[in-house]
Amino acid sequence: METRRLEVPADVQQLDGVRAFIADACSACGLSGRDLASMRLAVDETCTNVVRHAHARTVSILLE
Repeated sequence: METRRLEVPADVQQLDGVRAFIADACSACGLSGRDLASMRLAVDETCTNVVRHAHARTVSILLE
């Protein structure tokens, strides 16, 4: 399986790209339907918390 990597600044404007990245990676692994939606939601909530609590520090989100 191919390793995928996405690194984005901790900025709410980046979350759409993170969601798309997760959906694509999950689809490539054979996840669909409820499993894909659950994974996307979990990652979205995690990244949203990073953005919310970064308090304008220089923080990036790295997904592999």
